[in-house]
Amino acid sequence: PKLPMYHPYHPFKNVSKNDEILQVPLAVVLPDPSSAPISLLNIAKKNTETEITSYLIVQTLPYDPETEVICRYQYALFPEAKSEMNGHESIWAQSLIYEKDHQYAKIPATQIKIYESEKNKLSPSILCGNSMKLGNVNDLRGRCLWSLVLGSHTGTLKDDGFFAEISHAFIGLTYFIHHGDAYQNFLHSMKKKSTREILNHILDLKDADIKDDSTIDR
Repeated sequence: PKLPMYHPYHPFKNVSKNDEILQVPLAVVLPDPSSAPISLLNIAKKNTETEITSYLIVQTLPYDPETEVICRYQYALFPEAKSEMNGHESIWAQSLIYEKDHQYAKIPATQIKIYESEKNKLSPSILCGNSMKLGNVNDLRGRCLWSLVLGSHTGTLKDDGFFAEISHAFIGLTYFIHHGDAYQNFLHSMKKKSTREILNHILDLKDADIKDDSTIDR
């Protein structure tokens, strides 16, 4: 999906079983970000007048438990990337990630570059690096995380650490669903439900389904 995603640097390596791949059973743009934590919404409104795209993603992390998961924001910030691009383009990204009402992680400003591929003429090369680290698979599975993702063409920071110029703004919920039976049960539960009903269901998940919401400062 052309939305902020989270997966290892190489999404098809380190899978726990050879026949497994990253699955995204649900990826939708929401009409507004009203379900996001108030504190995160206030930060967004304080720092940008750019229109905010709100989204909901449900995805698996079918990797070895200690595999590092990285913020992969190029899908949202370069949605029309093509191999025929002239030279290279770049954009800066940063994010603030919440679990319920608590800050889970703050991802510092990082430059993402995209340029014409010399190795593969069918797709562009994207240099996102592996510095935007969120955590490992074992810590993230079962969690629901809200992300405020900001893009900037200049990368200039204000005194509060946020971009002075913001070109893109996203607020969304990512549910890192367990694979296997949990994945199949979720697919079954989505039948005949609206997006709003699915969102409310995820937000209402109990502690038995989601790990403790301890604040983690990275």
